[in-house]
Amino acid sequence: MDALIIVLMVGVVIGITLFVVFWVLGRVTRKRAALIAERFPNTKLIVPMANFFGQESKGVTQLRGNGIMVITSSEVYFQQLVTNKEWHIAFGSIQEVETAKSHLGKSIGRPLLKIRYINPEGRIDTVAWWVRDVAEVIRTIESLRQPSTPPASISHQSEATARTRFPDAKTIITDANLFGQESKGVGQIGGTGMLVVTDSEVYFERYLPKAEFHIPMSSIQSIETPDKYMGKSIGSPLIKLNFTNEQGQADSIGWWVADVESLKTLIESMR
Repeated sequence: MDALIIVLMVGVVIGITLFVVFWVLGRVTRKRAALIAERFPNTKLIVPMANFFGQESKGVTQLRGNGIMVITSSEVYFQQLVTNKEWHIAFGSIQEVETAKSHLGKSIGRPLLKIRYINPEGRIDTVAWWVRDVAEVIRTIESLRQPSTPPASISHQSEATARTRFPDAKTIITDANLFGQESKGVGQIGGTGMLVVTDSEVYFERYLPKAEFHIPMSSIQSIETPDKYMGKSIGSPLIKLNFTNEQGQADSIGWWVADVESLKTLIESMR
């Protein structure tokens, strides 16, 4: 009888302790979430209890645990509650958003949110969380990753410059979004830039960081309009050029543009 009473008392103590811990944790989380909401006025979604499964490049010994995830108009932000450590994942660095069964050898029997991105060191990395509604978080991120038009001043300056440099340009698109060049692999940086079609080439200039791509018309083998390129998709058709690069190898390059079919028709007519 005494043993039963002791067991019951221990159970009550554990129950009260867990209640207090979760109450305190919930209060801290709500307070932290309110402060973060003030810090990010352009917040689109707050996930107050995201369970961090780690960053691949940090290895299996890193500290994991709960924190607050915030999705703004430009990034996925996460702050770990215990350490206050922060992660900033800009949409421009994200290569793919998906669900995973496990991450870094850890699983809880439910789908995880996994983001593949280019980290601050310029390397491909992954990070994962358990969140209550994975589908909602993925929908929010993907909707905000839609290619954005560069500021009017950049567009105007770029088009004016392009008209001077390419007086015979058949078309100039100032908000083309580069999805990558196949031969450069998954670690490359995409981004918005200016695409110009002339009699002799398809030219693309990425705004930031600045880079130029020259694809002679004579090197283009075929043109496609896939829904996905190099593992990335935004839910609308892309334009893909299959061409022979400067090394004489078969290569390809892809962009999102507002009018894919018109660009495809134009380039085909120029070949």
